Amino acid sequence: MGANGSFRGMTVSQWATMYGNMLAEKPVFVRFDGMECADIPPHAPLEIPENTVVEWDAFRILDRHVEVRKGATLIIRCEVLVGKSLSIIVNRGARLFVLGGRITSKTESCRWDGIVVHGNSALEQPSENVAKDYNSPLNEFSPGVVWLNGAKLENAHTAISTRGTGGLNTSAYYGGLVLAYDTDFINNDRAAEFMAYVKPNKSKFEYCNIEKGPNAVPFPVRRGVTIWACTGIKFRHSNFIDLSESGISGINFSSEVESCDIKGTLYGYRSEVTMPNVSKGITTIQKSTFRNNRYHIYCHASPNYLYGYNILDNTFLNGQLFGIRIGGEAQYRIEDENIFDNHLIGIMLIATGPHNNEVDCNYFEAQAMDINVRNRNDQLHIRANHFLGAQGQPIRLDGNSSTMDQTQKGSVFEDQGDASVAASNVFVNPVGAIGADPNGTKDFKYYTVPEPPANELPTNNMSDGGTNNYVVKKISPNEFDCFDQFLPPNPPTKSDLDTARQITATLKAVWEADNLNQTKRSAYLNATLQQDVILRHLVYEAWVADSNVYAENLLLGEQTNTAIRGVVGMRTMRGDLAGAQALLDTMPIVNQDDQWFKDIMAINLEIAASGPEGFDLSVAQEQNLHTIAAAEYSIMRGYACALLSQWRGYTCTEELPEELVEGEERQGMGSSKAPLPHTVQVYPNPVNQGVLYVQCPDLIGEQLHLELVNPAGQTIRRTDFQNTGSTILPIGNVPDGAYWLRLHHSSRVVYSGKIVVLH
Repeated sequence: MGANGSFRGMTVSQWATMYGNMLAEKPVFVRFDGMECADIPPHAPLEIPENTVVEWDAFRILDRHVEVRKGATLIIRCEVLVGKSLSIIVNRGARLFVLGGRITSKTESCRWDGIVVHGNSALEQPSENVAKDYNSPLNEFSPGVVWLNGAKLENAHTAISTRGTGGLNTSAYYGGLVLAYDTDFINNDRAAEFMAYVKPNKSKFEYCNIEKGPNAVPFPVRRGVTIWACTGIKFRHSNFIDLSESGISGINFSSEVESCDIKGTLYGYRSEVTMPNVSKGITTIQKSTFRNNRYHIYCHASPNYLYGYNILDNTFLNGQLFGIRIGGEAQYRIEDENIFDNHLIGIMLIATGPHNNEVDCNYFEAQAMDINVRNRNDQLHIRANHFLGAQGQPIRLDGNSSTMDQTQKGSVFEDQGDASVAASNVFVNPVGAIGADPNGTKDFKYYTVPEPPANELPTNNMSDGGTNNYVVKKISPNEFDCFDQFLPPNPPTKSDLDTARQITATLKAVWEADNLNQTKRSAYLNATLQQDVILRHLVYEAWVADSNVYAENLLLGEQTNTAIRGVVGMRTMRGDLAGAQALLDTMPIVNQDDQWFKDIMAINLEIAASGPEGFDLSVAQEQNLHTIAAAEYSIMRGYACALLSQWRGYTCTEELPEELVEGEERQGMGSSKAPLPHTVQVYPNPVNQGVLYVQCPDLIGEQLHLELVNPAGQTIRRTDFQNTGSTILPIGNVPDGAYWLRLHHSSRVVYSGKIVVLH
């Protein structure tokens, strides 16, 4: 410490050098674990100045927020420990690169807030190449960029969010770009949160691990990625492991999921939709593995009922309830050798409506029931599937047998196969392979070849004196080809659509003049399918070209309420609220679903007009949504469930077939009903003194986690506390307004309700 032995101290610069070296090396005697989870005193943020490039390559501790200003790039290559509730904020026009670095909390007993990246709802995100090149300046108003490569983000509330911050926490600042490659998200309450952004979202996750880590943490690890109103986010070769609530979930979004592994959670992939055609994107889930989830894929309606869910070549193993569950108006293709093994029900489809849907070329083994089709699924085809289990029923069709209302009857497409191509399903046990109550379901025809192997011909049908509602029709040996399905002309034109419509009308008239002729009937039904394929192709091409009005006119040419519903949704999403309302006013009310659609769209239009910050459900609206949500036969149910989920935290459930309930309980697989809630009282309400009292006598001594969520779905307050039975929580700095309060215990919601804050 100097050559002169008379000096017993160190200079200021010597102290700085030694301390800097100690932190850079981070020796084992420098410990932060076990420290008290204390609030950080307020400091001015650490700023990364405009138009600079700053690299951190030595160990750091942060006791203040970090702000990356416009034009700046912060590159983190080291380990960074962050204090309680602190964030790294990436402003518009700024970049944050975490390249091999690790960002985690300063102590294991509390969490940092995470990275927040600001976007711009009015501008496109930069391309990936531009985003990663800090030598290419971003526009100062451009969406901010976060690029993670070989990084670790740990112990955050939300590791990455695209919400704004402070006074910028508005929809105008949503849409930040997130590019994650070979990155681990460990022990975060949520890995990533994407807020509403109407332009194509170029964010992606590749070769990432999102999971609960091997070490126990004193707080929940609940969600992987949540998405609200975004199109096109990609997930490839990524793992979602042991998250208590969901892997990928959200409202009004589309995404691409490929070669991912999702296991050990409540919902593997959960999608909810509040109105038709909220997304221009195609949702594809392919070549992925779902294991040990309660629900592998759980959907209320589809984000686009022209190009909905493409669920292709996946493996579904050991689901406690459903492999795939889709309820409400939806378009889907479940095909190309999906494998379902060991579920209560492999696929459950509930009132998905009058859309050309397909369950083709899949493999089922060891389910209590392979496919359960409930209520109205008018255009559903079930073809060329292999039902390998000898115990459970392969296909069951359910509906309301106590009413004459045809919209409440169970239905599939009138022809399973047709007069030229067999349905070609293979049953190990043909006795009772297809079950359908003739009083509660509509009749259909099932086509098979004249002399099939014994395991290809379902019995107990009307053809052989059984009590079901289908008739077997034998045709020449021409089985369904999984790889040779109808394709439109290349490329189809509006003229092709006009021709298809004319052919359909002509063949319909020919069949109606001779309605017992099965050949003429099949020709007409096949023409309707070809017309639908051409229509969907043309509408999609128009969307890609941003020819929205042309796409809407193509649909309106169908002259059906189904097409009108689609256009109302499209106009609402592109901001033409007056046009949506005008079309809604002219839509005839033919049945109860039509009236309920108008009620649902009144809410969606109100949300669009006021913005989510200025909206809340009225008592009458909420009661009506509950009525619709309780009508399992309604194709509007999915939209109602999604609105209740978004605004009230409510989850719709459905009754299981009676013969399966006992088996489910016997096997310890749980129940489809929510557990009974604990006794919880929250008062006063409204909160007017800045103090909230939470009484929970059932869980005295337990660690509880409280969240306040605003109408936009953003968590604005989190509190972990030891329950004393009656706990006082200060919330004086929460802005006035209505909030949804959720109380968690052991990663499970034990209370959910609305409170109002008034200072």
